[in-house]
Formats: sequence, structure tokens, C-alpha cells
Amino acid sequence: MSVWATVMVYGLADEKVRSQLRTMLLVEAICLPFMGVLTAFMLAGDTTSQLGLWGLTGDVVCIAMYAAPLSTMGEVIKTRNSGSILVPLTVTTLLNASLWTMYGLAIIDPYVYIPSGLGSVLACAQLALVYSTRPRGVGLKELEAGGYHDGRAPGGRPP
Repeated sequence: MSVWATVMVYGLADEKVRSQLRTMLLVEAICLPFMGVLTAFMLAGDTTSQLGLWGLTGDVVCIAMYAAPLSTMGEVIKTRNSGSILVPLTVTTLLNASLWTMYGLAIIDPYVYIPSGLGSVLACAQLALVYSTRPRGVGLKELEAGGYHDGRAPGGRPP
């Protein structure tokens, strides 16, 4: 699914982002088949090691996905403009990560609840950052509606 999403946005990205996407796809194209061979032949019969390897791989991918906005958060803190953070996406991420965290806790699976819990914490941090850098007079309800996500006050004026 992530490969499909990457390919879909590739044409919309600038050259710097395209270069990063190519690197990411190259790493995936090398690592994932290698891990498949590793688990099929070298770890054959050792189910615990196979589950551990794929569990950690899933965790790394999940944490990378949830940590992706960290670079944006640094820019938001510097500029005090939260226009680069989409509130509806962040709320959805919080809901998704929270549900997966609860599920992971219910089945007692650290491969599920640890990265999802981290995702919940990061999404809460993003929402707190958006709320603390919003233009004066704009509440969370307006931010969630997407009307002020560019960091500007009503009428398009800078805050």
C-alpha cells in the first residue's frame, strides 16, 4: 500500500522529494526481498525468530510513518505558523493510532501497541502545536474544519 501511495505522489513532488522517494523505494526493493529470503531459508523452522524479524520490520515502518511530521513540527516551532500541519489528517492519525494501541494492549502484543502508542503521542503533540500556534480568535473547531490550516487569520491576513 505504501509503495502504491509513493508512486501516486511521485509526479506531484519536486526534484528533492523525488530523489528521497527513489532512495526509499530502492531501500525497500533491496531490504524486503532479502528479509523474505532470510526468513524462508536461513530462519526456516524458527518461528519465533521469523515473527520477531517481521514484527520489528513492521514497527520500524510504522514508527517512520508516525515520525514523518517531526521535520514539519520543527519548522512550525521556528516560524510559529502551523500551516503545514493538516488538522483533519492529524486527528485521523490520532484516532487510528489510539485504536491500534488499544487493540495491541487487548491482545498483549508489543509489536502493535508500542509503535501505535508512540503514534498517538506524536499526533497529540502535533495537535497541541497546532492549537498553540493558531491565529488569535481561531478555535480548535475552525482548525479541524480546515478553514485556517494555512496559519492565516480570517480574510487571508497574516496573524
